[in-house]
Amino acid sequence: MGTSEIVFQVSPAATSDTPLVIVEDKTRVAEAPSLATRDSRLNLSRQRLEMLCELTERLTRLRQKAELLEDVMTICFDTLRFERGLIAIRPRPGEPPEWPVIRNLRSDSSGQLTVSRTILERALNDGERTILNDAAAELVDPTVSMARHHIRSAMCVPISYEEEIIGVIYGDRVTSSTVYERQDVDFLAALARQLSVGLMNARLMQEHKLKVQLESELLLARRIQSNLFPKDLPDRDDLAVAALNDPGRHVSGDYYDVLPFEDGRVGLVVGDVTGKGAAAAILMAYLQAMVRLTLTADADLADVCRKWNRLLHANTDVSKFITLVAGIIDPKARRFDYVNAGHFPPYLLAEGQVVIDQRDRAFLPLGVEPQEPYEVLSCTLRGAVTALLIFTDGLPEAMNEAGEQFGLERVRAWLLEHGGKKPAELIAGLRGQIRRFVGRSPQSDDITLLAVRLA
Repeated sequence: MGTSEIVFQVSPAATSDTPLVIVEDKTRVAEAPSLATRDSRLNLSRQRLEMLCELTERLTRLRQKAELLEDVMTICFDTLRFERGLIAIRPRPGEPPEWPVIRNLRSDSSGQLTVSRTILERALNDGERTILNDAAAELVDPTVSMARHHIRSAMCVPISYEEEIIGVIYGDRVTSSTVYERQDVDFLAALARQLSVGLMNARLMQEHKLKVQLESELLLARRIQSNLFPKDLPDRDDLAVAALNDPGRHVSGDYYDVLPFEDGRVGLVVGDVTGKGAAAAILMAYLQAMVRLTLTADADLADVCRKWNRLLHANTDVSKFITLVAGIIDPKARRFDYVNAGHFPPYLLAEGQVVIDQRDRAFLPLGVEPQEPYEVLSCTLRGAVTALLIFTDGLPEAMNEAGEQFGLERVRAWLLEHGGKKPAELIAGLRGQIRRFVGRSPQSDDITLLAVRLA
C-alpha cells in the first residue's frame, strides 16, 4: 500500500533547532493481505460509511461551536483510537489559528501536548493530508519533536469549506503498536468535511445572533434618540412649527430643536453632523445638550455659537464637525435672527417669492476653527402669510435610480407652490415628493426638515 509520509531530517550545517523538512512518497511492498484481513477492512469501511451517514445530521445541524468541536474530538478518540488529539481553527482567513480542543490520554508530568508544528502548518496552509508511521525510526536527529515524544503513528487533515481552509484535525498514538492506514485518514478527512459544514453553520448562526443583537441595540438607540427631539411643537394663531427627522440608518446624525420662550419668541436649530450612524448620533446628542443649556431667551446668538464651536473643537476629532442654523424667530416683530455655520441657508417665502439669503455662506461649520467669528444675520418676514424652511443636505442630495439629485431648484419650486399650507402638511407633502422622486433608490443620508408659518 502506498503511503505519503513526512520524514524530518537535519542538514549538517543546521542546528537541532532548525530542522529541514523533506516530503517523500514511499511505496512499501508488503505481502498481499489475507482474505480474512480484506474482509475485516471491508467491514470496517462499511461500518464507517454507515457512521458518517448517521453523523451527517448530527454534525451539520445548528449547534454551538464549542459543543460541535468537542463532539468531533470524542468521535475521533472513540473511532480512530486517538491517544492525543487537537483541533485548530482559524477564525478568519490570514488570522493565526486558535486551539479550542486539546486532549491527551497520555499526559506527561507537565500536562502538555507537544506535536510537530510542521505537520499542522502543512495541513493548515497547504491543505495536505498526512499519515506518519514509525517516525522515530527514520529520523536522523532525535531532538525533532516526533522522535522526542515517541510518537508511533500520527495523522493530520485540513478542515476545508469550499476553497477556504478553516482548521485542522490532528491525532496520534504513542503507546499502541497499531499504526494508521489510508482508510483511517480517509475517514478523518470525511469527518473533517462534515465538521466544516457544521462550523460554517455555527458561524452563520453566531453572525445572525450578533446581527439581531445589533439591530435590537440600534432600535433602542433610535428610540432614545427620538426622545431627544421636541415632542410638542408650537401651533399657535401667530406661529406654527412642524419638523421631521428621517434617518438614513437606524440612528441619525441630523438634529433639530424648537425652544419656545415666555415672551412669544421661538428658538430654532437645525444641524447636520458629519458622517452617519452611531458616531454621528453621539455627537448629535452632545450638540443637543449644549443647545438646551445655553440657547436661552436672553442669549446672544453669535456668542453661544462661538461657545459651541470652541467646545466641539476641543472635545471631538478634527474630522468631525457640524453644519448648523441656529436662530430666534419673533412673530410679533416678524423678524428672524440667526447664525449660519456652514449650512444651507434658510428658504423664506414672503410676498409670493422664495428668498434665499446668500450672505451666510462665509462662516465655517462648528468644530473646524476655534476662533471662527460667527455673526448674527437678520431678515424681516413680510406679507400676510410667510413660510420658513430649514433643511439638511439629505433633502437636495436625495438621489433617484438614474443618479439624479433632487436639487435645490425643486426645493424652491415646492416651497413656492405649497408654502401657504400648514407646516405639517408642507413637510409631509415634501417628504412624499422626495420618495416619489428617488423611487427604489435607497436613502443614502439623513433628511431633516423644519417648517415655520407666520399668520
